[in-house]
Amino acid sequence: MGILKLLSAGMPLMLAVFSLTAHGTTTRYVTYEEDAAGTEIGNLSQDLKIDPADDLDTSFRFMQEESISSLLHMRENDGLLSVAEIIDREQLCPSHFAVEVHEGEDGGKFAELVLVKELDREVEDSYTIQVAAYDGGAPPKSGSMTVNIKVLDSNDNSPTFEHSSLKVELEEDAPVGHKVLKVHAFDPDEGINGEVTYAFAEGLSPEAARIFHVDPNSGVLTLKAPVDFEKRSSYELLVRASDLGENSVPSTCKVLVDVVDVNDNPPAIHIKPMTSSSDGVAFITEAAAAESFVALISTSDSDSGSNGYVRVSLLGHEHFSLQQAYGDTFMIITTTTLDREKIQEYNLTVVAEDLGTPPFKTLRQYTISVTDENDNPPLFSKSLYEVSVLENNIPGSYVTTVVARDPDVGKNAKVSYKLLDSEVPGGSPVSSYVSVDSISGSLYTLRSFDYETLKQIELVIQAEDRGSPSLSSTSTIRIRVVDQNDNYPYFTFPVLLNNSADIPLPYNAPSGYLALQVSAEDVDEGVNGELSYHIIQGDPKLFTMNKNTGEIALKQWLTAEIGDVLEMKIA
Repeated sequence: MGILKLLSAGMPLMLAVFSLTAHGTTTRYVTYEEDAAGTEIGNLSQDLKIDPADDLDTSFRFMQEESISSLLHMRENDGLLSVAEIIDREQLCPSHFAVEVHEGEDGGKFAELVLVKELDREVEDSYTIQVAAYDGGAPPKSGSMTVNIKVLDSNDNSPTFEHSSLKVELEEDAPVGHKVLKVHAFDPDEGINGEVTYAFAEGLSPEAARIFHVDPNSGVLTLKAPVDFEKRSSYELLVRASDLGENSVPSTCKVLVDVVDVNDNPPAIHIKPMTSSSDGVAFITEAAAAESFVALISTSDSDSGSNGYVRVSLLGHEHFSLQQAYGDTFMIITTTTLDREKIQEYNLTVVAEDLGTPPFKTLRQYTISVTDENDNPPLFSKSLYEVSVLENNIPGSYVTTVVARDPDVGKNAKVSYKLLDSEVPGGSPVSSYVSVDSISGSLYTLRSFDYETLKQIELVIQAEDRGSPSLSSTSTIRIRVVDQNDNYPYFTFPVLLNNSADIPLPYNAPSGYLALQVSAEDVDEGVNGELSYHIIQGDPKLFTMNKNTGEIALKQWLTAEIGDVLEMKIA
């Protein structure tokens, strides 16, 4: 009787190795039963040429820890594989095959190698069996043969992701092409059954499909378009891993992408004035009191956290400041009373700066125009004007022009002039002598002046604006009438009758005798009224006349031979 036996060989181990860098491969080691604990089997980092220093997150572990970690130990940082405890092959690897002996019709016997336990190529992809035949002699003779069995792969494994879900943070300023993360799935099958491809699962939103791309071969997730935290802060993606075998059953990994806000938005400034205004200009009356409201400022920043917190300041002039109204809203208020005549326009700068790193700053130029109030009267350049007018002037002749200026604007600065009622010496109204043009302030005579009657006129002109209520001021004009030589001198002594007078003289009056002292007057003034006396007709040998005093004296003795009547004409 023949006997067939199956003989065992060494125990091969097939290990699937993963690192956190998502590197995956399959390698094979052989160890022997009865090897002592601590016996080194191999070093994955060396054999696979993986340098852990290239990626500090690299680690090594078993795919099926529950079944093998009690027998083998793997050092996590470099993949050193060693025996954990003595291995019993017969206990660990019960035979998948048996020999069945059958008898043929001719009575001969033959053996069949029969599979008695299901194979798993991913656990062991080949077997080496020694088949021995023994006869029934004594001692028995035997023969043997080696049978090499290769286990063929079938697509009986789905790709398995290292993690069923992943969460990653993505800064919103990441550029197009930026690597978001890498997913990795391992399929222990062989050939195309173990080749894994990646794609997004069905149901991906159009927006996510526009922004993200997954490489079908590497599983690297990259950006196709920029993300914007202010529009969307997170994306949930479902990545599908499929092998290329027939009847592939895919697996999925959920990827949650949290968009991290970066300070990529400057603050926005919104200004609403108290009064209607053109763009960038507010109006306030100069009559406004201190702490009057001018405009409302609000800011916004679409960033989040400190990137969206905004500080506001106001630059430009100490007459204005900011006062918090509510929340992030501030008021521009006056700090003092305003005077348009000193400053009619303020150019302020509103500064909004967020607390991001680095911070964003927005500047907004803002103009505040001060509107006029009628708070200034017209002012003459002088309180007293002195002018001269020649007497005998033509009525209607120009005298002078007075000007009053009003620093206000508009109707508040429009000035009109009028002559205030008064009387000249003698009781006549001044308005009968002069007039003033209400628009120009020009002064004109209404009559011919006579110096001898009226030497000086004083009048008051009022300048008045058109504000409501109107304001006014006055100025005095002193008109001095200038004398002209328009009057003849007349003799006051002696008394003339028909422009002549008889003056008696004694006979034998000596030379130098004062015959007469005439006197005259002239109502004109100055040189016009200064008199000098002259003999214009008569014997110049008889008389002499002092031109200044009017004294007439004899130049020689008065004798009978000269005559009884002597005539002279004086001027």
